[in-house]
Amino acid sequence: VLCVGDVRGQFDQLAKKISAINSKNGPFDLLFCVGEFFGTNAEENEDVLNGKLDFIVPTYVLGPCSPSTSSFCPDESVELSSSITYLGKRGILNTASGLQIAYLSGIEGPSSSNYQFSEDDIEELLMPVRNQAGFLGVDVLVTSIWPAEVWKHAHNTPSVQIKGSKLVSRLASGLKPRYHFAGTGVHYERQPYRNHRVLLEPAQHTTRFIGLAPVNNKAKQKWLYAFNIQVSC
Repeated sequence: VLCVGDVRGQFDQLAKKISAINSKNGPFDLLFCVGEFFGTNAEENEDVLNGKLDFIVPTYVLGPCSPSTSSFCPDESVELSSSITYLGKRGILNTASGLQIAYLSGIEGPSSSNYQFSEDDIEELLMPVRNQAGFLGVDVLVTSIWPAEVWKHAHNTPSVQIKGSKLVSRLASGLKPRYHFAGTGVHYERQPYRNHRVLLEPAQHTTRFIGLAPVNNKAKQKWLYAFNIQVSC
């Protein structure tokens, strides 16, 4: 599986990079684009919406993080081309290989909109798993923004303290992902942690949080992450 940070309209550069890494280290089954996918070039954005962009790896894209890009994004999940699926606001995706991928697009706001999520969106995502007997956690959680103070109690901290979302923290705590990826920030890999109270709740698998920098960022921070993951038993 591949995951990249904010694309921000750098579609051709991303396509070339993915093609190269897939040829060298692939094949890869999935590519997730977290953070802001569309850029400021309206014509290039329209080309993507009209199915003129394809990646060699099946690709899933999160929704907008700002009013300026929200106008280019569909209201619901839709296939933009044979290889690119726009995920939309929130949901849980079950892949053909059996992986369970939860996703939440946008930034935290007082109410839900096409580029903002609210407490209601978090509750909609958590409600099904609360009633699921023996729920151990989803395989992957992808969000546009970071959970609040995700570096707390960790041995390492990000180069810049990113303003995260307490609602995303609550979501991660409830969904207990094995991997959590987020964009709109810098590269940061937290040591694995557990989303349960030790000795007070049944043991769950650990969560690995990875924040990714924007594609082709000037600081040359890591913006692409490749990993292997097996379906949870």
